[in-house]
Amino acid sequence: MGSFYLEIVITHTSDRLRFEVIDSYMNRLDTFVFFICYCKTRQKIRFLCFKKKKPMKLLILFLFCTSFTIHAQIQEETNNARSAREYQEALDATYSNADSTILSRKQLRKFKTLGFFPINLKYRVQADFKRTPAAVPFMIMTSSGSEREYVSYGILSFALMGQNFDLPIYQNTKYVKEPNQKYGQSLFLPFTDYTSGVESYGAGRYIYVEISDIVNNKLIIDFNKAYNPYCAYTTGYSCPIPPEANDLKIRIEAGVKAYDKEH
Repeated sequence: MGSFYLEIVITHTSDRLRFEVIDSYMNRLDTFVFFICYCKTRQKIRFLCFKKKKPMKLLILFLFCTSFTIHAQIQEETNNARSAREYQEALDATYSNADSTILSRKQLRKFKTLGFFPINLKYRVQADFKRTPAAVPFMIMTSSGSEREYVSYGILSFALMGQNFDLPIYQNTKYVKEPNQKYGQSLFLPFTDYTSGVESYGAGRYIYVEISDIVNNKLIIDFNKAYNPYCAYTTGYSCPIPPEANDLKIRIEAGVKAYDKEH
């Protein structure tokens, strides 16, 4: 059975897909069937095709059915990227607003943006969550030298860039005792990585998580939504320093970057 490649470009708009054959040997074949074997980019798909006595309608039917799956995938990626962008824009708006900012008047006058890595959905991962049984409270050192009491809530296991990670997530014991107060359902997910102290804040970054975000022992970790503690911008705050167990041996080129306090 002979074979050949059929390369198709998929153009995505707000609500439809357009298929365009850009490279094939279709004119040399009367009938064929084919299977997806290789995805070069998010918009370009290459099909491995086999010559076979089947009607040409099979190609049309396959493209029609596949378009729904591809459209759903692209739409999901678009929504995830939009969510990350809107989060970053809201964070910028908080710091640029005189009523909500923690920046000094001098900093605010010069403020334009916090500065972010380009949004990259490779840094949006699904983690398996495992609750820590009978966790014992412990103290986390803060930037001011004081300590704050936390308890291990669980372990998040995920793969990123070909590596496997186990990242602890914590809960402030104050919220364990008083879950109905403001932020009572929040969890603490800090981390450092190989960008810390270079492109990103040296004392680490945080990701906001609530208990309800964990569904069926799964949690989406979107590093594009990583933010800096207040201590990255000004003095007068006491910010928890990520424990050694939360040091990721990889570059997390996503989320907020380091901020120049003199800017």
